[in-house]
Amino acid sequence: MVTNKAGGSFGKILLFNNTIYALNGYNQAVKVKVFDAGNLATIADNFITDGTTLKIPYGIAIDETNGDMYVTDAVDYVTSGRVYAFGKDGKKKFDFTVTGGIDPNAVLFKR
Repeated sequence: MVTNKAGGSFGKILLFNNTIYALNGYNQAVKVKVFDAGNLATIADNFITDGTTLKIPYGIAIDETNGDMYVTDAVDYVTSGRVYAFGKDGKKKFDFTVTGGIDPNAVLFKR
């Protein structure tokens, strides 16, 4: 967990195209905060713009070919987790349950 001058405590952090995406949700509302990597100014309080709710965000990745963001959700640390895909606009494109996978924390892209 990282706490910095951007404010708040963050789990996983991803740097992509000079932008920081930080999974926020430890003792707070669950969201993906967005910061400028140069000055840590907040770009968006929540990248997710369509009201999609995450329970326990556990991993984050961006597909460099199209800019889609993938967030893994541990759900409850007991049942199969979920993966959510969001477009650059922060709207959910699709999601799926990870079959037999508890606490998914990474996304791999097959090229």
